Amino acid sequence: MWQTPVTQAEFKQIMGKNPAKYKKCGGNCPVENVTWHDAAAFANALSRKHKLSECFFCKKILGNWRCYIRNEFKGNKRKDLLTCKGWRLPTEAEWEYAARAGTRTPYYTGKCLSRRQGQFDGTNRYGKCPTGSTPMSTAPVKKYAPNPWGLYSIHGNVWEWCWDWGNWGLPGKSVVDPVGPKYGGSRIAKGGAWNTSMADTRSASRGSGSPEASSSYFGFRLVRTGP
Repeated sequence: MWQTPVTQAEFKQIMGKNPAKYKKCGGNCPVENVTWHDAAAFANALSRKHKLSECFFCKKILGNWRCYIRNEFKGNKRKDLLTCKGWRLPTEAEWEYAARAGTRTPYYTGKCLSRRQGQFDGTNRYGKCPTGSTPMSTAPVKKYAPNPWGLYSIHGNVWEWCWDWGNWGLPGKSVVDPVGPKYGGSRIAKGGAWNTSMADTRSASRGSGSPEASSSYFGFRLVRTGP
């Protein structure tokens, strides 16, 4: 898993443009204003650059990317996603496992998160946690200390697109590496954003959005299976 969300500079280097709303934040700030499909297309482009297999089938329709996992509609969704050697979006389970970094508390920092530890709206209290200030935009991806596994911007900054469709609940039984349902109208996003409440930045918190929608609080980070 990448240490940080994909930055504006990284996205521009691979895709030739910077769609972020908060360009003034700088190249080391997370790219936002990207759709789920834009994130998948970036993953494919990076895989091509590194001479790796592409995990998605992408094409442009009326100037906009539309992407799906290869063989998604042939019944091999889980196998193809988790065994693809190229860059891809993480599943919700992968993202949360990495975000927790072995912890079982609401945040990897413990029961509370302060504004000294993440970019989020600190005015809305979570439990007995202290309140804080409200940022006006994103922040550089390494502004705050990383989690115990060296991952930055886990809590806050931008919601991070995940693979899973957003219309699924708890599995109801013990499962390993779940990837959610085969179809849906939205995609899961994790981590909260610069404008979300303290509660929304918890490791377990789940957001979602239309894969065709973009906003100034949706970004992404990538993962890759195998060597």
